Amino acid sequence: MLQEKNKKKVLVAMSGGVDSSLAAIMLKKEGYDVSGVTMRLIGDCNNLFSESGKYDCQNAIEKSIAFASNVAKVLDIPFAIWDFSNEFNREIIEYFKEEYMKGRTPNPCSVCNLKIKFGLFLKKALAEGMDYIATGHYVVNQFDTRETLHTLKKAKDEKKDQSYFLWQMNQEILSHTLFPLGEFRKEEVRKLAEKYNLENHNRKDSQEICFIPDNDYRSFLKRNVKEVITGGNFRDTKGTLLGKHGGVPFYTIGQRKKLGISLNERKYVVKIDVKRNEVILGRNDDLYKKCFKVNQINIISGKSLTFPINVDVKIRYNCNISRAAVYETETDELLVELFHPQRAITPGQIAAFYQEDVLLGGGVIK
Repeated sequence: MLQEKNKKKVLVAMSGGVDSSLAAIMLKKEGYDVSGVTMRLIGDCNNLFSESGKYDCQNAIEKSIAFASNVAKVLDIPFAIWDFSNEFNREIIEYFKEEYMKGRTPNPCSVCNLKIKFGLFLKKALAEGMDYIATGHYVVNQFDTRETLHTLKKAKDEKKDQSYFLWQMNQEILSHTLFPLGEFRKEEVRKLAEKYNLENHNRKDSQEICFIPDNDYRSFLKRNVKEVITGGNFRDTKGTLLGKHGGVPFYTIGQRKKLGISLNERKYVVKIDVKRNEVILGRNDDLYKKCFKVNQINIISGKSLTFPINVDVKIRYNCNISRAAVYETETDELLVELFHPQRAITPGQIAAFYQEDVLLGGGVIK
């Protein structure tokens, strides 16, 4: 087995964090011919972060590259930097802005996975003669010999499991992708990294969108959207005028804070009407729904499902699994009927479908 792996070349996407660093170590120990690459995704820092005054973009990028480069030196593996900043701006940042302008809440990490990390990066890696790419994602890629296909499963560490963001994977991608950390818990990863004397073993995990490190997406939109963002009306669920809002891109379903309006009771964003440029506010109870539709559907196995089908569904990354029945419709959409109502089902977010620990695929919430 070791002799076979010695023939296999794998390119590790090294972000400078502890996860991707340990992934490189584990693969080298298993006998793979390992190389490392850091993807430069942010090009013009001044353009993205001007006037924010909260973040030193260039310093953060250089620090991440330095971490990755130092790990590559310790492992004695080839290391390079690939600049995908133009593609990232076109495919991810523009998508992010457009979705908010449409009154939807984007999920840039899942789009980045498909378009950049397991799209552009994989394509270039294969062109460079690699057999596989690898990342530090917490997820399991398992080959089912009986069904002769790859299945994507939840990670051993449920708190760190990232399968939700990989709902758009397919058999071609998975046949060339390794996830060395799927069977590890985060605390095990840090201990192993310390054991191997990695200087980043205690480096803080990234929690925010990489191009909005201060989590202030409203300021980001104000600086980077070319179109004029115009204010409109707040109304309640009965149509009563409540006041003025600052522009539909600045609101998302379920939002209570930063509404910019004083009311006698707590109100939440329950609907965004882009055509009328209105934001509808309601009670917390108004946020609970049982049914919704998804489009842009992807089934990881590549096989047709037999509907109706019962699944576990996640409607956002940080939420509990819900049981649901999924039905075909006459259009290229699926109808999801939850067994119990869920709060703040948000257009633009992802509904990921599971059966036990296997990720079937998913779609974008309409």
